[in-house]
Amino acid sequence: MTEGSTHTHLRPRIPSQGTSIQHMLACLLDFILHHNLHVGTFNPTGEKFQGHNYIWLSNEIQELEITISAHFSQFCPSPLPWVNGNLYKPTNEVLSVLPLPTPILEKSSIQPFVPSLDQNQKQEFLAQLQGTHKAVLPIHTIQEQKLFTKLMATCKDFYISRKELSSKAVQIWNRHVDIDAGCLSEQLAQYANGNWEKNSNLQQSLSLAFNVTSALKKMTRDPKRAEKVVHATEAPLQPNHVSQGLIELPDDPASSTGSVSVQTSHPNTVASTVTRISQKRTMEAQPEPPKKKPRISRHCIRCGGEAGQCNGASAWYRCQHACRDCGQRSVKLCIGRNSKNPGKARCECPSLADLTSAAQKHLQL
Repeated sequence: MTEGSTHTHLRPRIPSQGTSIQHMLACLLDFILHHNLHVGTFNPTGEKFQGHNYIWLSNEIQELEITISAHFSQFCPSPLPWVNGNLYKPTNEVLSVLPLPTPILEKSSIQPFVPSLDQNQKQEFLAQLQGTHKAVLPIHTIQEQKLFTKLMATCKDFYISRKELSSKAVQIWNRHVDIDAGCLSEQLAQYANGNWEKNSNLQQSLSLAFNVTSALKKMTRDPKRAEKVVHATEAPLQPNHVSQGLIELPDDPASSTGSVSVQTSHPNTVASTVTRISQKRTMEAQPEPPKKKPRISRHCIRCGGEAGQCNGASAWYRCQHACRDCGQRSVKLCIGRNSKNPGKARCECPSLADLTSAAQKHLQL
C-alpha cells in the first residue's frame, strides 16, 4: 500500500465548510490514526484475525515482554508490525496548523501567545496553534477593509507600495489594536493586489464618468418631468364587441356573396350568427364514425348451408344434410371439410382424438 493513497481518501473525511478549527483538527487526527493502524497490515494468512488494533496497549505489552526477557533468557518478546513509539523521543513535526517561527513574529511585530493573558479572546484556539497573540488571518471583515483603505490613503508606507507591502507597513497594521486578528506581508499583498485594487479601479472609473452620468441622473430624476405627463380621461372598461367580419354561412339570408360579411350591428343578430357559426364549426370538427364491416354469415362446413338453413352452422356434428363432397348424410361416417382449410375436400370418419366432449356426447361415442 502506497502513502499516495492518503490524499485520495483524505478529502471526503475532512469537512469542507461551516466548521470550526477544532472540528477540522479532530477529523484530521482521527484519519491519521485510522490510516496508521491499517496501512501495510494486510492479513495474508486467510484466517480470521484474533486480536485488537489498540496500538498503545500493544506497545505496553511489548515493553513488559522486553523487561521479562531481561530476567529470563529463554523468553523472547513478540515483534510488532510497527515501531514502538514509546521507546523513542517525540517528534517536533506538527500536523494541521503550523506555528509561526519566531523570526517572522519579530519581523511582523506580532506578540507571542501567552496562555494566562490570551485565553478569553476570539479565535483563541487558532491563535494557540499559531503561537501568536491574535490569530493570523487574511483580511475578511468590513472593519479591516475600511482600515486598509484608510491606511492606503493616509499612510506613506502603504500607498508607496506597488506589488508587495514593506515590512514596516506590516508592523503598522499589526500595531492597530482595533482589529481582531493580525496579518502577514503575503496576506496584505494578496488583498492589496486583489479586491482592494479591483474596487479602486471601479471607483476611479465611476469618478471619470461622473460628469456624464450626473447630467443623465439630473435629467431623468427631474421632478418637473411629471408636469408634461398627459392625463387620460378615466372611463369604465367596456368588453370588446366586434360586429363585422364574421364568417359567411351558406344558408344565411343576410349574406349576398361568399366573401361579404354580415353588415348588421344589432347585438341579437350578431349573437345568433356567432352561435350558428360555432355550431357549424363544431359539427365539422367532429370525426366521422367508423364504418362497420359487414358481418359474414356462418355456413355449415359439411353441406355449406347458411345459418337458419342448417344447424351445422354452429357445430358441424349437428348437420342433418348430406356432405357436399361425398353425399354421405351420417356425421359418424363423414366429418366434412376442415374449417381451417375450407377449400379442400376431406371425407373421413371422425376420430375420438379430434372430437370435443360436446361432439362425443352428441354423437354418443
